[in-house]
Amino acid sequence: DKEGVVLVHGFGASGSQWNKAMMELNTTTASQGLAPDLIGFGEAEKPALSYSGYMWDAQVLDFVKERAMAVHGCTSFVTGGNSIGGFTSMSLAASDAADVDGRSLSSSGAPGRLPICKPPARPVARLFGNVLLGYLRPRIQSICKNLYPTNPAAVDESLCTGIFRDSLDPGAINVMMAGAKLPPPRSANELLKADFGGAATVENVEILEAFFDGPVLVAQGVLDPLNDSTDRMNRFGALRAGIMKDPINAGHCPHDELPGAVAQSISNWM
Repeated sequence: DKEGVVLVHGFGASGSQWNKAMMELNTTTASQGLAPDLIGFGEAEKPALSYSGYMWDAQVLDFVKERAMAVHGCTSFVTGGNSIGGFTSMSLAASDAADVDGRSLSSSGAPGRLPICKPPARPVARLFGNVLLGYLRPRIQSICKNLYPTNPAAVDESLCTGIFRDSLDPGAINVMMAGAKLPPPRSANELLKADFGGAATVENVEILEAFFDGPVLVAQGVLDPLNDSTDRMNRFGALRAGIMKDPINAGHCPHDELPGAVAQSISNWM
């Protein structure tokens, strides 16, 4: 049997951000590493549509079925991701629990419980997107270096040029608008088959039965400046049994900042 490792990037990045970690993984595992560009990012199309975690979940599930399994011959897979890619990998595993052996989260983005969605009006979202793009483009290198506190040298020309190029694609504004109005994703305690925080009703139990209860690795960049990463890692670890925590001395993108450490963590866990 051939196992695939499907790795998902975060907001504003692309699948190529996983290249260094996949090269490291190739030296320690026999798995097939694959990292698609999410719709709206990287070299993927950026259509004018309503972006959501549910859409990316469906896209990566199709990628697994049509590429990892049909083309590359993988019979099962481990899914992992960074930031919103971590949520996507959680959601993917919950949607296709039968084929998933495990999942790895790297500075993952997903709430413990689900808040109410109150998206702004479209004109406000467009203004937000234009302002955000205008602010980010000239500051790509400095922002990335702030997110790579241990190894800022990993912020090389190819990374910055790629992000800048992608931001110029037609439709990039639609993705930035989505950043202002993304509906909240499904909660981590649901996707990881933990409790709902409510009564153990027959309905709740039946819902949970459908989700993923296999092994989970949380390879967390504990120097992530965007959130209290240690607290987030501990919250994930406390959800249920079978969740392994591995603090990485890196920032928001440990898989690109310290690819060897993340690859070793995934390899040991697998």
